[in-house]
Amino acid sequence: MDHVLVEHVSRLPLRQKLRTGWTKFIMREALRGVLPESVRRRRDKVGFVTPDEFWFRGELAGEVEETFASARFLTDWANLPRLRSAFVAYLRRPGVLSHSVFFRYFIVEHWARQFLGTV
Repeated sequence: MDHVLVEHVSRLPLRQKLRTGWTKFIMREALRGVLPESVRRRRDKVGFVTPDEFWFRGELAGEVEETFASARFLTDWANLPRLRSAFVAYLRRPGVLSHSVFFRYFIVEHWARQFLGTV
């Protein structure tokens, strides 16, 4: 998500975000005629499950290992040798640990590289 958009929306008055029981009011109004009315006026959330565990054990495994091996920002928050060895154990023994732990560290490192730059 674009941080400029997020900052702009966070400064909007509440009445533009929430009105007569409708959340995301300004967005819903902006999408009138763009989205089908059944979608635009939907009140319940419809989520979906991403296959992150499949990705972490498959095509992203190498990138996760490389990220942990070259971490610049996680050094302040994590015991990197322990994190790396736990990830290797996770890859070898399905069901022992949750991918969500590794996902959080992986995302924090990449976020910090993007927005905090190099150290």
